[in-house]
Amino acid sequence: MSKKVLIVCTMGSKTGLGHFTRCSSLMNHVQNKKIKCSLLKLEDFKKNYNENFINQKIKIFKPDLIIFDLGKNFLKPKFLNLLKELKRKKYKLIGIDNLKACYPYLDLVWVPSFFLEKKFKKKNVVYGWDKFLLKKSNHRYKIKKKIYILTGASKNNLLPNILPSLIEKKIPKKFKLIWVKGKYSKKPNLNFKSDRWKVLDKSKSYLSYLPDAGYVLTTYGMSFYESLSLGVPTVCFPVGQNKKKDYLEFQKLKRLNVSILKSNYRSAINELTKLTFNKKKALLLSRKSKLKFDKNGLDSFKSFLAKLI
Repeated sequence: MSKKVLIVCTMGSKTGLGHFTRCSSLMNHVQNKKIKCSLLKLEDFKKNYNENFINQKIKIFKPDLIIFDLGKNFLKPKFLNLLKELKRKKYKLIGIDNLKACYPYLDLVWVPSFFLEKKFKKKNVVYGWDKFLLKKSNHRYKIKKKIYILTGASKNNLLPNILPSLIEKKIPKKFKLIWVKGKYSKKPNLNFKSDRWKVLDKSKSYLSYLPDAGYVLTTYGMSFYESLSLGVPTVCFPVGQNKKKDYLEFQKLKRLNVSILKSNYRSAINELTKLTFNKKKALLLSRKSKLKFDKNGLDSFKSFLAKLI
């Protein structure tokens, strides 16, 4: 008899699409004749998408194991009570990323990051470069005069208005500029004359677009690591509510020399401009970043899952 796995994730204009994209990849990778998966999506700001809604799905699907990958705004006392109740009922529970804060109630916490705060370093919490839920890529990077700009799927009114004109002024005219618009984000404000811009509506994973990139400018998040996994020279800057936490990770990342990290978008654009004139550095960044993803994180998760079910 096959085992059942329920995967619960969040998505929306505040949370973005990172949790959903990650869980979709995870479900497609682990599902087979012996493991049947169901994906439950919880959208931001929908009041009926709460603990009772999750409980109803559990009663109908009757899973052997439940995986949670949720935005921080969902981790409230009522959800913690739900975890306690599920643990009492002997369900096997896995939490991803933000769920590390709930580690006492989970069998396994999977943190897709090379960085983990000291207070979360527990026996049931795993992290590292091999824990990113990405397939090992066979992509061979080549320098191209194409820059992909990724500002995430969540709602952000500032970057689409400010970045395009700054990029247009700074980046050499021989470069093509491709703006990948997130599901909930605004279109870029291209209020100037230029025939080198292209806007893509992100309906797929960034991994389907980025093999075409020569360089990437991105905010910090899942898109940053997707770009690194392909060996594309990447310039990154933090935004939003996680900026302070991201700064701590940035300090460690800078020592690894796998990308260029700046504290704000203006500095990031300036560094990207310099990088377009430095092919040697671009190739060095490509090699070093690709080496960090020499293992398949999805395979690693599948092995842990098999031990729990």
